[in-house]
Amino acid sequence: MLGLRLAALALSSALCASQDIPQQPLFGPVPTHTPSEAFEWDLTYLNSSDFHSAYHPLHEIQHFLTRLTETFPNAAQEITIGRSSEGREIRGIVLTGRWKAARRFWDPEAEDEWEDEDDEEQEDVETKNEPEDPEDIVEEYVYREADLVEDDDDDENDEDDNEPEVRYTSPPPPPYPFEMVVIGAQHARDWVATSTALYIAHALAIEFNATNSKASAKESDWSVHIVPAPNPDGYVYTWETDRFWYKTRHRWGSPAGGKGGKKIEGDESGECIGIDMNRNYGYKWKKGGCFDGSGEHWYPGTRPFEAPETNAIANYAANVPWLGRRVFLDLRSYGQMISSPFSYSCKRVPRDAEDQLEAALGASRALTQVHRTQFSVGSLCESFYRAPGNVVDWMYKRAGFKYTYAIHLPDTGTFGYVLPADRILPVGEETLGMVEYFLKWVQT
Repeated sequence: MLGLRLAALALSSALCASQDIPQQPLFGPVPTHTPSEAFEWDLTYLNSSDFHSAYHPLHEIQHFLTRLTETFPNAAQEITIGRSSEGREIRGIVLTGRWKAARRFWDPEAEDEWEDEDDEEQEDVETKNEPEDPEDIVEEYVYREADLVEDDDDDENDEDDNEPEVRYTSPPPPPYPFEMVVIGAQHARDWVATSTALYIAHALAIEFNATNSKASAKESDWSVHIVPAPNPDGYVYTWETDRFWYKTRHRWGSPAGGKGGKKIEGDESGECIGIDMNRNYGYKWKKGGCFDGSGEHWYPGTRPFEAPETNAIANYAANVPWLGRRVFLDLRSYGQMISSPFSYSCKRVPRDAEDQLEAALGASRALTQVHRTQFSVGSLCESFYRAPGNVVDWMYKRAGFKYTYAIHLPDTGTFGYVLPADRILPVGEETLGMVEYFLKWVQT
């Protein structure tokens, strides 16, 4: 199963010999699309329009966010967190409210575990022996505490202290007791990740609007921040040119034949284009190996946060005021996995691994109850492969998100990145079940 997933991911022409991933053709058919008539979507209810029955190009996604804010002004606020390499706005939406009017469990005077810890680094731990099977992650990594030792996080060659440079453009909302950040397709071809983020935004806007009132809105429990298309340039490119484009459209390389670069097919300038966003974050970022000097599929950039898109996401998430527990979800395609840190190493395990895995197992069960879709649970490195500079690791170690996950959505390879449009709604429904579980878990 893992071998099939890895085979589907290897779309670049060059291979990493250590990972032994077979090649696939990079280019695929560009989809046809009939524009929605004048954006006449009734967003009052989830089933009051056919919006979630089709994939949508970027301009329709942006208009959807505007319409959602107009429909639910008491619960939703549209935001812009930055601009892409080609100058497009990176838009999102903030949803605030009380989750199902539940009793508030947060007490700022009673909870000292959420005090500011800016001067304290969370520790990692290392296992003496890695588990032989991903199914052993919980037992080996969590409960055998005698095997765990402190992780020395001061590697000389690691560029961990690199911080993003670009600041978000929308004013930050006030702090809330509980915060969740959800991002859609960082990898441009992962369309179902964007459609699922939109479905979650729609569902939560309806829920929060129902529980909010002019009096209670100021006492909201939750602030949920959703960025459906964090890689707008790449996403547009998948609609206009190459359905399977992966990276950003950042121009970084030299012309074909020059040192450190090679011509990308379809690019008349001969420049190398694109950075893998999920290898460009500042925690344990690495260059070298199979990424040196080429237009590689998984190219991590020449430095951390080189891509404006990663700058925007990291700065927004790190700078939004918060008071308590935080959840971060990175929606991806595909594989049906809920994966916790770390991605940069299969030998390291977070200090909060037990809580992270317990929450993930509960979320997986909640998701399965909706349409019986089975998700596996484990660390991102063990479940997939080692990838330094990942957003999941950075959000956990640098931005203060205790519950941080990569969510690989359906399916397991039958359709892969081209999941049929009739699967958008069921995937959205079951992912919402997972999100609801995290909302309840963090509050209790």
